Amino acid sequence: MRYLRSIFFIWILIPNSMITFGQDSLKYSWIHLGEIEIGKHSFYTVDNLNNVYYTRDQSLHKVDSVFDLKFRQSIKSFGNPKEITAVNSMKLVHFSWQQQTLCFFDNTLTQSEDCIDLFNLGLSNVTQISASQRPNRLWVYDEVNSVLTLLNTDDVSASLQLINLTGVLEIDSCTMIMERNNKLFFLDKVKGVFIFDQFGTLLEQVSLSNIAAIDVYKENLLLMNEDTLISRDLRTGEQFTILSPMTGLSSLMIRGDFFYFRKGDIVHKFRLQL
Repeated sequence: MRYLRSIFFIWILIPNSMITFGQDSLKYSWIHLGEIEIGKHSFYTVDNLNNVYYTRDQSLHKVDSVFDLKFRQSIKSFGNPKEITAVNSMKLVHFSWQQQTLCFFDNTLTQSEDCIDLFNLGLSNVTQISASQRPNRLWVYDEVNSVLTLLNTDDVSASLQLINLTGVLEIDSCTMIMERNNKLFFLDKVKGVFIFDQFGTLLEQVSLSNIAAIDVYKENLLLMNEDTLISRDLRTGEQFTILSPMTGLSSLMIRGDFFYFRKGDIVHKFRLQL
């Protein structure tokens, strides 16, 4: 079976679209840079060098920025993955919801550290994880206890905890957590996005429902539904909408000037031309 697809450069869908700011307008286009088939039930992530990692057939794969396969490693013994996240280009985290473990791999997909058993930290049902920009730290969210923990992976201890988030924020569930630009973003599909500072103080709430994924592009929070991107300036609160390069999208990751969208079992790589 062929997993990799050819790389090509084309202008697609909306070459003459415009964003309007009061009296001004800005033209933009999406440039499609390539795609890779990862499988329907697979998970993927992208590091800061635009290497792509994904799970498939009980294996972990690494491809480079042009989707050439570099490494493949069996992860059968680590349990079914719920999520993988790249701390940086040298460290990858595999999270198994079934086993409630965090396991670590280096840039060759070799296990680099002992796995962390989250039960030993008093966490009973972690459902979401995210890399922190602080060294050797990971965010983990325990849905049963409604606790968000900043985990120190060196000594396996809690550096910070936000407790009773369900009661305090009146949320339904957490669908994504993410740290960018010294801020923590907490996504609930009904209530929207809650933004905290690095010490856990709530700064603001962006009240938008049915958001599938979020990421930060420069100084803008991008909120994605199936066919549009809502861009919110984190300094001024100004919002505008960009048409997505295709419909039916389920995930978004931004690394530098590159946008990664998932549609079905395919991850697409784009550049936004302004």
